[in-house]
Amino acid sequence: MIEVKLKGGLLWEGRQHNLVLLLNAEGGRWQRVWGYFQSISRNESHGYVVASEIGATTARWDVVMHLPGDLWAKRATFGRFQIIAERSDPQSPWRAVYEARVMTNPVFRGEAEVLDLPFPARRAGYVPIVPGEHPRLLFRKSDLPELRKRLATPFGQAAKRIWEEGRPAWRGLCGWPDSGVDKKPFLHDDPAALGVLYQLTGDRTYADRALPAFLVELGTENYGFLGIGGIWSDRLMTLAVAWDCLREAWPDDTNRQIEQKFLQRIELLFYNSGGNIAPTSNWTAPRNSGGGIVALTMAGDPGDPPPALFSLNGGTSRFEMKFTPLRLGIYRSDLPLVIECAPLADVSGPEWTLGKPMSGWVWPGQVTLELRGIQDLLSGLGGAGEAVPVEGTTTTSTVFATGEGPTEIALRFKHLPAEATGPDGLQAGIILGGTGPRTTVVSTLFRVAEDLPIRFSQMLPGTAGWIDHAKLEPDQCYLLKAGTHRLLISAACKDGENPTGRLDPILNLASSEITSLRESLRLFAAHERGDWLAKNRVDFYKDYLMESARMRNYLFSWLGMGEGGFQSESGGYSVGASCDVTRFGLIHWNVMGRLASARGDLAHYIPRHVFSNPVGSQVMTLAGYLHGNQDANLQGLPINGINSPMSESFACSLPFIKPAWQPASLWLWQREAGFDPKVPETALAKADSLIVFCAYPHTVEAQAPSTAAWPLTWSSPLRGYYGFRNGYTASTKDALIQIFAKASNAMGWNHANAGTFTIQALDQPWAISVKTREGYRFQESVVQIPSIINHGGGYGVVRGSTTEPDGSGTLSIDLANVYVPSETAPPLLDKNRMYVPGVAEPSGPISQGRFFAVDYSGKAGVPVVVVIVDRIDGLDGLPRHWQWMLPPHLRDGVAYAEHDFTANAGESTLRVTFAHPAKPVFKKPGECSVTATTRKKDAKKDAAEALDLKIEGSDGEVAGLGSSKKIKEAKKAAATEAHPLLGVGAIGNDHFFAVATIGAGAPPAVEVRGSGLDAVVVIGNRSYRFDGSRVVVGDKP
Repeated sequence: MIEVKLKGGLLWEGRQHNLVLLLNAEGGRWQRVWGYFQSISRNESHGYVVASEIGATTARWDVVMHLPGDLWAKRATFGRFQIIAERSDPQSPWRAVYEARVMTNPVFRGEAEVLDLPFPARRAGYVPIVPGEHPRLLFRKSDLPELRKRLATPFGQAAKRIWEEGRPAWRGLCGWPDSGVDKKPFLHDDPAALGVLYQLTGDRTYADRALPAFLVELGTENYGFLGIGGIWSDRLMTLAVAWDCLREAWPDDTNRQIEQKFLQRIELLFYNSGGNIAPTSNWTAPRNSGGGIVALTMAGDPGDPPPALFSLNGGTSRFEMKFTPLRLGIYRSDLPLVIECAPLADVSGPEWTLGKPMSGWVWPGQVTLELRGIQDLLSGLGGAGEAVPVEGTTTTSTVFATGEGPTEIALRFKHLPAEATGPDGLQAGIILGGTGPRTTVVSTLFRVAEDLPIRFSQMLPGTAGWIDHAKLEPDQCYLLKAGTHRLLISAACKDGENPTGRLDPILNLASSEITSLRESLRLFAAHERGDWLAKNRVDFYKDYLMESARMRNYLFSWLGMGEGGFQSESGGYSVGASCDVTRFGLIHWNVMGRLASARGDLAHYIPRHVFSNPVGSQVMTLAGYLHGNQDANLQGLPINGINSPMSESFACSLPFIKPAWQPASLWLWQREAGFDPKVPETALAKADSLIVFCAYPHTVEAQAPSTAAWPLTWSSPLRGYYGFRNGYTASTKDALIQIFAKASNAMGWNHANAGTFTIQALDQPWAISVKTREGYRFQESVVQIPSIINHGGGYGVVRGSTTEPDGSGTLSIDLANVYVPSETAPPLLDKNRMYVPGVAEPSGPISQGRFFAVDYSGKAGVPVVVVIVDRIDGLDGLPRHWQWMLPPHLRDGVAYAEHDFTANAGESTLRVTFAHPAKPVFKKPGECSVTATTRKKDAKKDAAEALDLKIEGSDGEVAGLGSSKKIKEAKKAAATEAHPLLGVGAIGNDHFFAVATIGAGAPPAVEVRGSGLDAVVVIGNRSYRFDGSRVVVGDKP
């Protein structure tokens, strides 16, 4: 599998955006290409490789793509992309460029990133499904003999008792409000459980009993606030599993109705639901998981071929949904490749030829009112698309000015001043010159001697144009029939804006562009049908939805978790959304024999928790500080508000976790859920009993993680999680340091916590992080700048990291995007971010690097040493507050000395010594404060929810909410005020160089040689220094 990122490869309304393509060759041919935008649209794109040449060091792909918008951008475009890649040898990275043509726009070129990806491995013994094979979701038909034996065991009988009563998930669905249908009579008629019982026993009464409850649930439309979000994975898995097991026992007419309803539901959830539409959020995960599970029930069904291009009428689907990708762009019958412009009657203009400026322009002068939004000055003449003004034309129009009601304006057209025209077209600086707001229109008539296909160049911001009755669109071509035509330009600018350059568009000949587009469309159509034939004529739409579901769950796995399995949406939202996607992962594993992604993301989600959670010999409670699920029983400290996964995530993930890690994953599940490992049926009450019954690994013996089988360091570079531990002894010797760089946009709930850390060692927590989904930077172990109301919402750019065999390592993070003044602060809680932005290179007046080293060598005389260097420039000596967040029970007992502070817990001691500043001014917890914008405790719920979208955002960020009502609500719910800093503080005027030792008994002596960031700290037989880019750990000099 190959990932190709085209930098600026998508041209959308005149602007370039990144486009990512996934190319996959399997079975001797290129499969359908799937892609996604890094802006513009949440929807995936599809296309085909029409030609390729692949060698060891060179490669070339020619790809055609249908590129749809979404519910908010209801349009689509089409592109052809030629990618050329080369490398010096097969082990070296690719260097690549691309050539793109989007619709009839001129060819443009750019750089591309090409990455070879591992192909998802097939599960052992997998046999592809055949059309009509059911059941297939939780188990395959071939699994039934073994499962029937399992049903006869105590484990199976315990499951059967739960199913006869109705699973908790089903009983919960019966408690949701609906559109007037009372589901309580069906509390015990769980259709999924009854369907499984039907398959395991052959008793048809289960099928008959399940149908009424199934139809009532299928018909439920209204789930209130959650109707577009969180309930759908539970709901549709229940319905899909039931249908998968029972369709053979139900009437054909009923099955056809169910299928149509399921297809409608998928369209609703994938393309027509509101809420947070980011592919990685807790809101879309259940929709994409539930819809994907339903799509897998229909995968492989034979059926209709793909629709012919330009054959579908209207933009809505057959289910009357507002939006579907296959009703846009090249599939629509009303999308002309070329807009034909008939000549105007009863008017004439001078003859015009390509390459020459037009003449005869008229205008009414400037309208200097500040108008409310974009308005048509020519409404009195039928609007800009109809008006044909000439010299002397007069009209009156009604406009709406800011702060005023309707205002009538009178216009009279006259020739444009001679100085406003020139050999390079209309001069924007003259036509729109002046001060204050300015709006105007300019128009001219011209004649072409013969039919002329044209397209136009991009115009200035704030302008729009029409040729005759057709509005000028960047992707469109126009055929000017011989005769007279009108070109009209509307232009506006705000007070303070001074546009320059050419105002009118350049019209270019489009003959070759039209020919090229038609050839690309012919190739697209041929390959679309060829793909259908190669798949044995499967129903195209069902196959499209199934692959779309796989792509959506791939995006959550890869962009949401990244390699290392760290899903970075904070708090319980991370836990719930990840569980939804593990459900899809399990069922896709059964049906398709593989995961959607092989990038070490979903398959490493549970193992990441194994790495970070079993620390020390006892469960820490910290007076309720640790959190997770209600029955969480883990020892790991939360970071980014995340501690324990849901129990069901363990059950779903165990089948596809690599075998060497399954024993410890099972062990952790037993500890987390609190069931008896010797009595596995006790697990049935800790997660969905259907999944546990089918997936519980009876042949795996649970074992605690060991250093022999598990890594001592863990990283998720895309998300910025780094962990360092010294072993898995389940004793007081264990230590774990977690650092969160927040290396990319979470596209969901998240904190301003780039650069924070947690520390556990010697059975004690020594540095903690925010434990819930909502938190603020002043609650983290980071550097505060009290004199600046900064929101700290940027991302850290990891510049380098190293690891050692004993779990030690270093990490260097560039935090310049974080410490910036509020007026230029990057977004913080990007809960409503629609897109997948790339991480910008840091820029701004303030720069900071945060550099860590973790040393477990023991050569310093203690088991744990942590070094933190903060280099901060650009503050001109303003004071800054360095903070270490101790757990609450240690804060009152801190002892302060000239160069260090010390905290004790039993016989263990933490000492933090500063090499710089040499004599820091220490501040006790609560002694200082920082000004920040937070949610008011008494804010109304609706206002609070609005604020949650950008809780610490500046006005510019709050404006991203999209409506003035939400902005007002957010501001009402927000309060900018002083908040206490509850960590141990150190005040300095430039940089910080701190070394922490953790050990039993008295701390070791610390020697500081030199000063500032050039100092060398010597502890025992170890030395620590900063070389400008990382912390260097070495032996005592």
